[in-house]
Amino acid sequence: MENQKSGISIGKRKSGFLLFITSLLVLLFFILIFLSRNNHQFQDRIFKAALKQRVQLPRADLGGEKNLDIVFCGSGSPFPDPINKRGQPCLAVFAKNHFFLFDAGSNSAVKLAIYRLPLQKLSQVFFTHLHSDHFSGLGEVRLLTWLQGKKSALKVLGPNGTKRTVEAYKEAYFIDSTFRIAHHGADFLNPSGTTYQTQEIQFSKEEKSKIVFEDGPLKITAFLVDHSPITHAFGYRVDFGDRSLTISGDSIKHPNIIKFSKNADVLVHEALNPMMVKGLEKRFNEIGNKLAAKLMGDILDYHTSPLEAAETANEAKAELLVLTHIVPPLPNALVERIFLRKASKIRKKDTILAFDGLHLRLPLGKKTILKGDFRP
Repeated sequence: MENQKSGISIGKRKSGFLLFITSLLVLLFFILIFLSRNNHQFQDRIFKAALKQRVQLPRADLGGEKNLDIVFCGSGSPFPDPINKRGQPCLAVFAKNHFFLFDAGSNSAVKLAIYRLPLQKLSQVFFTHLHSDHFSGLGEVRLLTWLQGKKSALKVLGPNGTKRTVEAYKEAYFIDSTFRIAHHGADFLNPSGTTYQTQEIQFSKEEKSKIVFEDGPLKITAFLVDHSPITHAFGYRVDFGDRSLTISGDSIKHPNIIKFSKNADVLVHEALNPMMVKGLEKRFNEIGNKLAAKLMGDILDYHTSPLEAAETANEAKAELLVLTHIVPPLPNALVERIFLRKASKIRKKDTILAFDGLHLRLPLGKKTILKGDFRP
């Protein structure tokens, strides 16, 4: 009986202690809320701490002579994505002290800044094709490279029409740049930093691929894909030493993608789920939005399904398949499983969905693929 009473007493003391600690934590919580709302000194200290954490120099450890680094700065499509916030297409690649951007859709510049990528070192921009979601962020990217200190022309390569597109951006930002130079001075904002150097990649009737950049062990090859009725749609392969990356661009399943993905370490492939898009088409028809329904029906014939992307990766013996340009947006894990359902049956592993901020590092001389997350 005494032991029983002793046990009850200890239990009461534990409960009382837990109640005291909980009450103390609640009190501290409300004190912090009060201070953050009313005490200017406390507010200033929080602000200074946030500045120290958020305002930092751009990353200096990407690329170099030993790594091929890949950062997704836009893994979505023209569809708005309020949940996962996947932006329009944008892929940053670092190798041998070069920084390349493949496509620059809307909001690319914001993502590049958030991930602290060294925009002043941006070497070249490559367009896969001239759908607006692949170039609509070019002006903001050019602006941020300039504001980060780039003093030379930004090189832009792409299909026929690239020069016209780039000239339009140059003209659109002309007045803005004159205001900024007048305000801050040409010594700080070099006028040359607002310019472009444009090259249109031309293929003869016999050609299906072309080397568009080469620097020792680093090589970039453009190859034709099929995004009809879009003419001159490209994919790209990046080889750096013994590591490689293939970018499909927008296309149906295509033999050129398989060819240029042979034994690639990473295949970044666009993906549209036909069943899900047909569901959207049906729903738009039900609510009387005929135009949206028409658009959903039309986009089915010039993209690749997740299953076809998995087939491509398997046929090419690509190590890691990363699905991007994801259509439709995927708000939760259940919808992600539906999106990947058929692909998962033929490729059980080494397939992932890209997200904005995903970082892949391919160290030279090794087979490893290191995954990271640049989201703050």
